[in-house]
Amino acid sequence: MCDRHRMKFCTSVVIVLALVGCSKKEDGAKGKADTTSDPVTTPSTPAGKELPAAPAAELRGAVRVINVLKDKDGTPMAFDVWGRRSFKWAPIQYAKNVAYGTATEWYGTPKGTSAIAVPVGAGPDAKEITMVWSPGGDDEQLSNLVYFDQSPASAMMALLPRTATNNAPELPPAGKGLVYFNASQLRASEATLAPTYGGRSFFIGDGTGKCIYQRVQSKGFGMSVLGGTQPVEHDAAPGKVTFTFHKYPAQKDKECLEENKKFEVTVDVVEGKGTLVVLHTPDGKKIEALQLPLWK
Repeated sequence: MCDRHRMKFCTSVVIVLALVGCSKKEDGAKGKADTTSDPVTTPSTPAGKELPAAPAAELRGAVRVINVLKDKDGTPMAFDVWGRRSFKWAPIQYAKNVAYGTATEWYGTPKGTSAIAVPVGAGPDAKEITMVWSPGGDDEQLSNLVYFDQSPASAMMALLPRTATNNAPELPPAGKGLVYFNASQLRASEATLAPTYGGRSFFIGDGTGKCIYQRVQSKGFGMSVLGGTQPVEHDAAPGKVTFTFHKYPAQKDKECLEENKKFEVTVDVVEGKGTLVVLHTPDGKKIEALQLPLWK
């Protein structure tokens, strides 16, 4: 894609999370509440398995899964999340019936185990929709964003880490909150989004006709364009902050003018915290914004 100054992530992707509502946009882009999947308060294992269930003391780190997955026909999908059996432990169901536009609760995983997303009710031995990354240590937080990319042949999984050792965003400076935008899922719907939004990549403005300052600019880089696997990070004052999204490409110095605006999103910025804003389209025509806590 044409995004400038791409930032690199852990395994091709991005990061995540913080609940906040999003205002309804004038063009149909709207926010979604932080709804979650059917809770699995205690990880469960199938009856009759010879291996024991992993005790709570063996569960490490924190991980969750965000669902913006649609099938090949463009219909939003739900799935279950299972930890596969290992040499030591029985399978563990981490989440069930994770609906489109929702996230699982945070959960820990036993060391050395792998996890998968599968069709609802299919069980831990079913063919996976996608693999799900697990934390590598007690202090590691991961978020998996599950979606179909440009081809619906296989699901993509954006890894959104938050640890001191991975390529994760820093905490916001004093008196500010971090807003982290991700638009990975939009790429598959570029053609159908074009009539309303001009495509699936955007400049982000501050509502005054100017592009909002990005963290990457403080490191000497030029302004990034939000789109595909390219996220954008902003530090903002606490409270309700409206971000405007503008057609890309645009004539230089006119990127964030009102005449190029396609929609807007209002974020409840929390001092000292991070908010993930996932732009997605349930129907391929209208962009919505799912807002979640970036960190646990």
